[in-house]
Amino acid sequence: MTKLDRHIYCPICGTALPTQSDGSSLSPEVMKLAPFCSSRCQLIDLSNWLGERYAVPGEPVTLEPEAPQSEQRDGTN
Repeated sequence: MTKLDRHIYCPICGTALPTQSDGSSLSPEVMKLAPFCSSRCQLIDLSNWLGERYAVPGEPVTLEPEAPQSEQRDGTN
């Protein structure tokens, strides 16, 4: 009978996150960053989202042109 791998791995660099001494859960310090191993990996992930390297699947959205400033303020032409 084999023991299941209970490690959680950082989605950016693949490092296994350390567990508590009993191996049952992540330590409170690690939980602050989870699922990442460091603030560096958190920032890399954020940069990937902001740089549009990640995308949520769905129907394409077409943006309508914005109304001129005067129409946005009072709703009249």
